[in-house]
Amino acid sequence: MVKKSMVTGMDIVGSASCKALGTCTPCIKGKQSHEDVPKMTNMRATEPLGRLFSDVCGPMQTQSCQGFNYFMSWIDDYSCKATVDGIWHKSNVLEHLKAFVAAAELESGHKLKVLRSDSRGKYVSCEVRQFLLDKGIRHETTTADSLEFNGVSEHFNRTVMEMAHSMLEDSGLSKSFWFDAIEYATYIHNIIPTCSLTTNVMPHEAWTGNKPDVSLICTFGCHAFIHIPDSRCRKLDPKSLICTFIGYAKHRKAYHLMHHPTGHIIESQDVIFKETPDHEHLEHVQIEVDPESDMSGGEEIAAPVAPESADSEAEVTKLLDADKHPAIFHMVLPAAPQL
Repeated sequence: MVKKSMVTGMDIVGSASCKALGTCTPCIKGKQSHEDVPKMTNMRATEPLGRLFSDVCGPMQTQSCQGFNYFMSWIDDYSCKATVDGIWHKSNVLEHLKAFVAAAELESGHKLKVLRSDSRGKYVSCEVRQFLLDKGIRHETTTADSLEFNGVSEHFNRTVMEMAHSMLEDSGLSKSFWFDAIEYATYIHNIIPTCSLTTNVMPHEAWTGNKPDVSLICTFGCHAFIHIPDSRCRKLDPKSLICTFIGYAKHRKAYHLMHHPTGHIIESQDVIFKETPDHEHLEHVQIEVDPESDMSGGEEIAAPVAPESADSEAEVTKLLDADKHPAIFHMVLPAAPQL
C-alpha cells in the first residue's frame, strides 16, 4: 500500500519479507489448514504385487443376496487390476486377506511385498500384523485423519459404488443385488483403459499378459433367455426361461442369472440376451373411462385367459433340477445370511 501510494501516514521499517517477520502463533492457530496430499507419485511398483492397496467399504443399509454387509477391495499398483470380495463383518478381514494373498501370489508368480491400508479397524489388529510379519510383507498405513494417503482404494470404492448404483437404477433390481453390481462394475474396470497405465494396455492385460475379450459384455439387468433341454420340458412347454443377467459365474464358464418369479439364482452357458428396453420401462398412463358410457356396444367382453406356462414356482423348481445336466443348467441357491 505504501509503495503504490494508496495510503498516507505509514513508513516501512526494516525488511518486510515473511522470513524476517517470523512465525505468528495467533495467525497459525486461527488459519492453519490441512496440508494438501499429492495426487501423483513417482514411487510406482515395478512388478505385480509390488504394492497392494486395500480397503473395506460398508456397512450397507441393505444386506446382499449372499448375506454380505461389507466388501473388501484390492488394487494392484503395477497393473491396476482390481478384485472385490464380500464379507459379513469386519472381523472376517484376516480370513479373506489370507485367501486373496495366497491366490494372487499363485496366479501371478510373484510375492506380495507391500500392503497399504487404513490405520484403523481390523487392518491394524494383532492377528493381521502377525500374518504380515510372518509373510515378510511391509505394512504401510495412513496417518490419522488422512485417508488421502490410501486414495487409490478410496477412489476405486467410490467409482464402483457409483457404477453399481447406476446399474441397479437402470435395471430396476432391488438393492439386495448391490454386491452383484459391484462385482460387474469391477469386471468392467479391469477391461477398460485407465490413465494410471501409460502404455496402451488394460489392467487385465497388464496382470495376465492376455488381451481381454469384450464380446461377453452385456447390459447389467437385461433379459436373458435360458434354453431348457428337451429332457426337462413337455411337448407344449416353452423352450426357454426368461431371467435377468447379473454377472458371470466364478468357477465355471457360464452366466450368472436370476429368475424373477422364484428368486432362484441360475448359472447357464446356453443363453440369448435381449438388451433392448421393453415396454415395462416406459411410463404407464392410466385412462379413466366414464361408467355411464357404453363402450362395449351392448356386448359382453370376455376376460383374457392367461396362457399356460412353466413359470409357476412348482414347474420352475422341477425345471431347475440340476442333477441331470449340471454343466448346462445349474441352480445356485442364495447363501443363508450369517447373524
